[in-house]
Amino acid sequence: MTNIYKRGFDIFFSLLGIILLSPVYLVIYLAVRITEGCPVIYSQERIGLNGEPFLIYKFRSMVNNTEENGTPMLAEEDDCRLTRIGRILRNTHL
Repeated sequence: MTNIYKRGFDIFFSLLGIILLSPVYLVIYLAVRITEGCPVIYSQERIGLNGEPFLIYKFRSMVNNTEENGTPMLAEEDDCRLTRIGRILRNTHL
């Protein structure tokens, strides 16, 4: 029974957070779209609970097509692939 309450708590506060932060997300979306164009949202596969893969969606902080030959490259501190808005997003953890 405790799991049901926890799940309800998680869903309620997640929805509340999305509603309260939606104006911030809209500003970020418009800033990335105006300065860098499309796509604004970047998706990446991650590994979750029990090794299950899932997709995470993030605002794009690097120039488009940054990975040569599809080979993933880790970002460095002063990476030249970061956009102006991307630097702000990463520094503020948005």
